[in-house]
Amino acid sequence: MTLKVFTDSGHSFYFVFLIITGIVGFTALVLRFVASNVVHRKLGWEDWLAAAAVAVFLARTSVGLRGRPLDPPAYEKAFKMIFVADLITMLDQTLSKLSVCALYIRIFGVMSNYRPWIYTLAVAQIICYISLVIMQTLQCRPVHKFWQFWVQGECFPFSWILLVLEVPNSLIDFGLVGLAMVMIRRIQLQTRSMWKLRILFGLGSLAGIFGFIKIGLSYNPDNQYTTAVIGLWAAIQSTACIICCCAPVCGKLFTEWGLWSSFTVRVRGLTSFIPSINFGGPLAAVSNIWYAYHWFSGRWPWAVEKALRKYGPVVRIAPNELAFFTPQAFTDIYLPQRKNLEVFVKTNFQNRGKDLGGLIWEEDPVRHREVAKQIAPAFSTRFLRILEPTIHEHVDYFVVRIEEVSANPKIPGVPLVRWTNWLAMDMSADLAWNEKMHQMRDMKDSVNLAVLLAFNSFATVLQVFKRFPLIRPLQYLFVPFSKITLFAQMEKATEVSVLHRIDQRGRTEHPDYFDYILPEDSPCPTSRKELLHIGSVSLQTMFAGWGPMADLFYGVFVLSLETPETLQLLTKEIRTSFSSYEEILAGKTLSSLPYLHACIEETLRMLPSNNTGLPRISPGTMVDGQYIPKGTHVQSCIWALARHPDYFHDPLRYQPRRWLPTSHPLHDPAFANDHLKSLYPFSLGPRVCMGREMAYTQAKMFLAKVLWKFDVLQVEGQSFDLEKTLLHYGFFEKPEMYVRFVPVEG
Repeated sequence: MTLKVFTDSGHSFYFVFLIITGIVGFTALVLRFVASNVVHRKLGWEDWLAAAAVAVFLARTSVGLRGRPLDPPAYEKAFKMIFVADLITMLDQTLSKLSVCALYIRIFGVMSNYRPWIYTLAVAQIICYISLVIMQTLQCRPVHKFWQFWVQGECFPFSWILLVLEVPNSLIDFGLVGLAMVMIRRIQLQTRSMWKLRILFGLGSLAGIFGFIKIGLSYNPDNQYTTAVIGLWAAIQSTACIICCCAPVCGKLFTEWGLWSSFTVRVRGLTSFIPSINFGGPLAAVSNIWYAYHWFSGRWPWAVEKALRKYGPVVRIAPNELAFFTPQAFTDIYLPQRKNLEVFVKTNFQNRGKDLGGLIWEEDPVRHREVAKQIAPAFSTRFLRILEPTIHEHVDYFVVRIEEVSANPKIPGVPLVRWTNWLAMDMSADLAWNEKMHQMRDMKDSVNLAVLLAFNSFATVLQVFKRFPLIRPLQYLFVPFSKITLFAQMEKATEVSVLHRIDQRGRTEHPDYFDYILPEDSPCPTSRKELLHIGSVSLQTMFAGWGPMADLFYGVFVLSLETPETLQLLTKEIRTSFSSYEEILAGKTLSSLPYLHACIEETLRMLPSNNTGLPRISPGTMVDGQYIPKGTHVQSCIWALARHPDYFHDPLRYQPRRWLPTSHPLHDPAFANDHLKSLYPFSLGPRVCMGREMAYTQAKMFLAKVLWKFDVLQVEGQSFDLEKTLLHYGFFEKPEMYVRFVPVEG
């Protein structure tokens, strides 16, 4: 019988559940052998018994994957499998417990007075299994009546077998745990080490508890439900047995991989984080599951916003992490500094490894300060004026290409996400290191952009799996394998581009950020590590100039098209402020357009790019009036602040006029109490975005030139809901909107 994985939700759950338990059991065995290799421990009987237990367990799982008794026509095959699975289940549990007994002999065997107890429990388990084989064989007369209901004969109730055998089976589990607790007391160890051993050996009690759960379920009158659910609990029980027999051997890995420190952090978060009881939150107080689920869903900002609305201005989102959203919290977390070094240090949230820090991804405050200080002049007002011709060149080319595309009657509309991505990436790469992407020319994603888009959700996978070190190797199952070759191409292309740009120092078409990343008079990198660092910083400046600007270009049009009056007012202001397209320059006139500036500010409020929470580590100080102990992770939620009615009137509507000065004729007093100065879309403190002025310049020039040339209309007939379809992983995954750019005559 084949499971109907794709047509039956029950079968789907059963299939996924067995796959997960199989992976967990196999992983536990692998970790056991890895741990043995780490400590150079010679393999013994306990290891081979554990391997046999896992082999039998996987065999049992394969039997379960073939089917289960939910389809009446297939009952006979299903119950044959159940007959075999019941025998296998007890066998893998027996092998697991014998593995534990063998480990006891190896560790505690020198204490001869405990050896008889160890052997007694081992023999008892073997007898228990032999009894199951006998009782399972004799349950029905004839035997095949177990799977052929219509045959004459009788069967003892299944609950009798469970009661007779599962009780001693579970008691043996408790006996093994109790014996371990007694023997551990006789070992001369530090208290902390003793407690580690007690926890590891104490996991065996779970198998005993699950056994009694099975007994209780067996008295349910619905035989079909009982058989299916007990099968699930049997898989859980077997998995627990395997984990229990492997966990004590994996103790060294707990130290090597920092798992004990992670565990103690959780304990401290529950016991010593005073007044932690006052910080409410979803199930995050004891688990990272809530955190992982909402990040994987792509709706992390919305989830934190909802939690903050429910639990108050501070909410626990993970075992050792709190989220804040008040303006005071932003100031308390990101502004404090000593010698231009942040007091709240960046977490490993964006750690990419392989010395790929330096700027955005850099955790070390000293290294970040050094790199930021080095390239800060590249974002000065003086250098911005030097780069303005390059900005004009790309925006002008966007206008030309859009005019050409719009003239094609076969193209009903321009895909806004795609074109704003191309413009932002072309411009950012050119400004960063004179790299010509030609995406608008070719109407095709560059390798860099294709990799960024393809690996967006995988960046979230890497971030989340840092919180689950035991299963962290499984993160590579989520790699977008179809794009692996693109990733390799990007790495190769980046290395070639960096070497080419180094060779071109002093001879580039125009100045760029690289002039400060590696000045002309600086020595060339002499090692691959130095070259990797330079390439990483260059890529980070390019990425930082692409994502937020693509969001801003896209956001102004999408949000203003939802409120046509806004777009009309913005277009009118631009066209009455300049007498010609050529007059639009980044100067006093462009900077003084209040409604244009208001539209940009409102877009940054409703579609901020820094939605990762910008997590930091508390040094042990006050945040928003609450003392946060040292080592606690804290983060902010600009998304929640921008959408909260306590800080912004009518927060879910696009209302640029909230940003207008009181002297402006369109000023609305309804927005007088909005906390406009409390929003920090570019962050603040030592890690404030250095490209803030550049972002405003690009956005104003883009909007002014495009709206001077075109009337922008949404293509009719689209089903578009930004609030419901917008997702966020490493960055926004924006829903496509098709628009028409209609050239303005004259």
